[in-house]
Order: sequence, then C-alpha cells, then structure tokens
Amino acid sequence: MTRTCSTQRVLGVVLAVIVCGVASVASAQFAPSTQVTDGSGGYTSPEIVRIANDFVAIGTTSNGFIYHLNTAVGLPASAQLVTPQAQGDISLAAAAGFLEYLVYTQEDGSGGPGERDIRVATNASGQFTFLEAITADGIDDRDPSLHFDPVGSRHVTWVAVNAGVTNIRYQQDSSPIEELGAGDVPYVTGVGGGEVVVTYLRNGDLFSRHIIGTGRQPESLLLDTAQPITAYAVRGEGSVLRIVTVEGGALFYREAPVGSPLGASQSLTTGPVSGTPALDIRSTGDAMVVWEQSGSILWSLETGASFSPGAALSSQPGASSPSVVVDSLDYAHVSYLAGGEVWMTNDVPAPVAEFSVSGASGVLPVEISLVNSSSGVIQFYDWDFGDGTTSSQQNPQKTYFEPGVFDIALTVRGPGGEDTFTISNAANTQTPPNVLEIADIVAFSGQPVSQPLLASHPDPLHGFQCAIRYDELVTPFTEVNFTGTGVASLLPEFVIANIFPSGAESNLIIAVIFDYAPPFDGRTLNPGIKQTIANLIYTVPFGLPFGTSGAIEFIDGLGTPPITNRFSTVFAESVAPYLLAGSCTIDAQPQFIFTRGDANYNLSVDIADAIFMLGFLFSGGPAPVCPDSADANDDGSLNIGDSIYILGFLFANGATLPYPFPGLGIDPSADSLGVCSPSPTP
Repeated sequence: MTRTCSTQRVLGVVLAVIVCGVASVASAQFAPSTQVTDGSGGYTSPEIVRIANDFVAIGTTSNGFIYHLNTAVGLPASAQLVTPQAQGDISLAAAAGFLEYLVYTQEDGSGGPGERDIRVATNASGQFTFLEAITADGIDDRDPSLHFDPVGSRHVTWVAVNAGVTNIRYQQDSSPIEELGAGDVPYVTGVGGGEVVVTYLRNGDLFSRHIIGTGRQPESLLLDTAQPITAYAVRGEGSVLRIVTVEGGALFYREAPVGSPLGASQSLTTGPVSGTPALDIRSTGDAMVVWEQSGSILWSLETGASFSPGAALSSQPGASSPSVVVDSLDYAHVSYLAGGEVWMTNDVPAPVAEFSVSGASGVLPVEISLVNSSSGVIQFYDWDFGDGTTSSQQNPQKTYFEPGVFDIALTVRGPGGEDTFTISNAANTQTPPNVLEIADIVAFSGQPVSQPLLASHPDPLHGFQCAIRYDELVTPFTEVNFTGTGVASLLPEFVIANIFPSGAESNLIIAVIFDYAPPFDGRTLNPGIKQTIANLIYTVPFGLPFGTSGAIEFIDGLGTPPITNRFSTVFAESVAPYLLAGSCTIDAQPQFIFTRGDANYNLSVDIADAIFMLGFLFSGGPAPVCPDSADANDDGSLNIGDSIYILGFLFANGATLPYPFPGLGIDPSADSLGVCSPSPTP
C-alpha cells in the first residue's frame, strides 16, 4: 500500500461538493492565492458570489468591458466576455439553481458623456443572455446593487444623478421604479423571505428603507457617527442586519434586528483601511470580514461575541478591492485585485484520499468491492483502476475483464487542494481455463496484417465456432486462413469462414470441425494455452489518423440463425469460453519492423533463435539486432524465459508467440528495449 502525498493547497475545478467528513472551521487558514484571470491586466472591481452546489462565480471589469469567471470551468482561466460596450459598476447575484443575474451600467447614448443606464443580464446555462435595460431616462444612473430573494424576486437599487442631485432608486422585478430618498452608495440585502432592506449614505450617515412585499417602511437613520462613514458593507442574516463601516480610516462592526438601532460597535482595526470592506455570514451567525489595509487584504472572523485579530491573507503587493462569500460548509472564498489581475483564495482544508478493496482476486470476470473512506471537502473523484479504465464516481462499481495484476489509485480534489492514495497490486485476476481471444495490435497505414485468433482450452477440441464484429473502416478483413496453425495440420473436414463487410457493424463467422465425415478417425486439437487457431488477414487502409482504433469483438447471438462463440470438446460438450476482445490501433510507420521470436533476425522462428538467445545471455554471443524480436514472451526484458518460450511454442504445444507473429509488424507493448536495426529483406 502506498500513498502519493502530493497534497497541494491550490484552487481547483469546482463541481458539486460532496462531503465525506468535514474538518472543523472554527478558525480559518487561507491557502496561497491563485491568479484566476488571464494575465492581460487591467481588471477592476471583482465580486464573488456562491451559486448552486457551492460553485463560485466572479464578475469583474477590464477596459470598459465586463467579464465573468466561473470555477466550474477551472481556474486560472481566460475570462468570459459578458457583453460588449459595458462600462462597469457591476453587481452579481445568484438566484435558484444555477441561475445568475448581473446588473451593470452602460452609457445610454442619449446625451453627453457620463450618462449611463442600468442594465441586467441573465446566465442560466453558462452564457449571459436576455439583456434588459432597467433605465433609459437620459440621466446618469450608477452604482447598482442586486439581490435575488428566496421567493424568486429580483431587487435592484442604484444612484440616479440629475442636475448634480443624487437620489436612491429601487425596482422589484419589472414593477415601476421608485425613489427612496436622497443618498449615495446604496446596497440591497435580504432579511428573510421576500423582505429586503436598502441602505445608503447621506452626508456621512447611514440610512435604510425596509421593504416588505409592496409595503415600504419609513426611512430610518441607522447610524450617525462622530466620523463620517466613507465606506461600508451590509448583510442580512435572518431578521438581523450586520454592518461593517469605515470611519476615519478605522473599521467597525455593528448589528441589530431590522427596525432597531444598531448595537454597540466593535473595533476591528484602527486602520488605515482603504476602499470598501466585504462581509458575509456563516450558518452559525458569525461574521467573516475582509478589508484592504496598507496594500494587503486582511480578514477577521467573529466567534461568539468577539472577532479574531486581523490577519493577512494576500502576499501580492498592492492588493485591493476584496470580496468574500461563505459557502454552505462555512468556508470563506475571497477574491481581490493585485497587479491588475483577479486573485482568489479560500480557507477550505485539503481533502484526504482513502479507500479499501475486497474481492479483488480470482478468475475473470472479477467484480471488486471498493469502500471509499476519503475525507474533507471533495469536489470530484478520479479513480484509475490500472487496466486503462477510470471513473469519476464517488463509489464506483468495477469489474475486471482482462487478466493481470493492477494498482488502483484514487485522487480526490476540492477547493482546498488534492490528494492521491494508491494501493499497489490491489487486483490480481486470472483467465478461466477456456478462453477465446483476439490479440491487441498496433499497425500503420498500408501494412499487411495477419492478426491471430487465439484459444486456450484444457481439453482436446473437436471443433469451434466464432462470431466476430469489427470495423471495416479500420480492419477490412479479406481472408481467414489457418497457415502455420495447429488447425491446418489437422486438415479439418468442415471449414466455414464468411466475411460480411458493413462499415462499423461488419461481421465475421468462423466454424471448424476437424473430424466431420466418416470414416471418423478421432482427430482433435490438443489442449493448449494461447494457441493460434486462425489468422485474420487484412491491409490497414491509408489515411487513418494516428490513434484511430478499431475494436474486434466476439458477439454471441450474431446473425440468423444466431451464432454463439463455442468450443466443442471430445466429451461432446459445448463449452462457452471466456471472450477477450482485441483491437487494431493506428500508429506511425517505424523505420524497422520485426517478427516476434526471430531473435537472430533471419525472417524465421526456429530452434536457432532459442540457441541464439542462450549464446547471447550466457556465452558472450552477439546481441540481437532487434531486441523486441528477441523478447519472445513480450515481457519487456531479455532473459532465459525467451528461449524457453520459443522452445515451448515449437516443441511442447506452448502458447503462440505474441504479436507480431507470424508476420512482420510493430510491437504493441511499450518497453525500453530499443529500436530494431537493420531491417530484414522480405
């Protein structure tokens, strides 16, 4: 059992979060920040929001255009343009499910420069559409704020500037626009159900209007401080308002039920605080506050009745414009600017991969049991079963159909990083005694191919039948022959080999009976392992892209009447062998090709090849000019086993030499034995 301890505190692709065990979030520890914009610079005013399943989205502006980033597509990533001719002042909000709304300002073109309208865009499927103009009044509308309530209503507030006078305006859905009073810097926040509170500044004091459905409460003075309020952030949590304010460069926190005066202030820092702070609320009711101070982004977490000391979460110089959102597990995600790029961090701990395996050995097919005990905030799973198959399920089902010894690895990823856990030799599978298989090969365009059909059987055979489906576009079979096989030496009395080309659904039927007509002489095919019982002949078409693969599969019940894959034994039994499909994969033509087992590279396989290998290994003889051809058992090394394999095949009814045999071809197995040189002359 091994562990790949490559846990990294990086931001990853955000998919639906599945919690396998969540670490305590009583105290935050932020990961190193990751740049999430494309490096082109000029970005401003990022705002981060949480949408369904803890996806995180960011809205930002650059050079008069608005961009939208979503961690579902992976970060860092190039920003996605929302709409042309946008001017800025964005506010992003999430509705039900994955629906996002974005409000922004755009020059209205009806008057002089600086006259802007409020517009809204909708993102229901990854792209913002349904652009709507909320205002078209010929005055300057700016600083919009957006909230979507739990009952499905959209609330927008903004500043309308007319002849130098600033007023707060508000709209719910498509209802008539209302004027709430003189002021600046408006925010709209939910306070339970469909109720919202609109807050705004006037002469350095903080005011609010409580909106309940169609009802409007009178304007309320929330805060009159000795030092004018220059910036603030507000969040509703139930029926309670949470507010942080910048007063004389210092940062203060206050809260109170809606309609009541704000409570006593708590000083978070004496500053100097720059820009606008950000605030969000955990499910426990504790507040997470972030702000800009002296070119760094600081954070403070409320625990009970007090706040932790401000601590830096950014390492980039000149950081500014923080925004924060708390996810459903009470972890904080923060975006900010530095060097003209948007950066992002979170306090989500790295996950830990862990699993166990049972039932992972036996005769094919082998169905194993996996118990996933990984812990942490896990966004997705990457299983590698060692046989070329993978899964992204949390608790996958796995059945092995190929023989071998396999490692199983699980990589888990989340917003806090990734971890990989590997169990070596986790699955050990063996073939049943009766097997019918087609070799997996690699070939090049224009190559003549003789692809072996192989059989393993512990009992003598009277005959066999095969039903095969193949792709004529990759493996255009032209012939089935028995040259060089034990079948040919038995002179079978009944042989059928019918090829039915039909594109990707082409079929091949083979039937052989050794002793069919009287007088019966008892001819049978001796027991063996990986005996070649037929050769599938074709020439690889030209023009196929490298990597193209054509499957060659056994199909029971093929044709009319239906043909199944069967062995007929001397005991008059019909045996259903285990079926192992093969393939042909297209690759580049190498400089040299070879025949497996041809150790002395003379275009034939005989006892001299076994003697050649023994001389090379033990008597100082010459090295093979083509190591792959000398690797008779295709295990990726040259040793005495290769001589034994050749002799067993030639004289002891041993397994057929692996492809390429009996013709020339490419090694389908990756190894480090080196290239063939020189090529034989056909």
